[in-house]
Amino acid sequence: MDQARSVSTGGLDLALQMLLVARRRTGNRNLACGDMRSAPFVSGSIRAVVAFWSIHHLPRLALRTALIEIRSLLKPAGLFVVATHLGESDVYSSEFLGHQITPVGGTLYGNDELLDELGASRLWLKASAIATRFATSIGPAGYM
Repeated sequence: MDQARSVSTGGLDLALQMLLVARRRTGNRNLACGDMRSAPFVSGSIRAVVAFWSIHHLPRLALRTALIEIRSLLKPAGLFVVATHLGESDVYSSEFLGHQITPVGGTLYGNDELLDELGASRLWLKASAIATRFATSIGPAGYM
């Protein structure tokens, strides 16, 4: 592969077990255990951040902190791609497929709320979509 076109990838997760799964499935060793609100990477060193189905794990008051941190990690003209469930509340459950589990859930951000937080964090929107076709019982999904 042409060196100018090679891409280095990595990952960040709070859960060490998820990182072990990622390493086993991909062979990628560039993985870090940490919090997106204070990621263990050098500022301005990343070309793109992809946050699929992760920001809903942040409490409402922590969202801007995480987005500002993501912005600080990006190189100039860096790309941030996010997908999350949309809504207007917090959703938690202690039941899954008829079994009792440790409560899990997250924060559902409204589309306008999420757009406002992206702008306040200096993450400028290039495109967005709301997918109702793939909506779950939680609600539609937002892609930005």
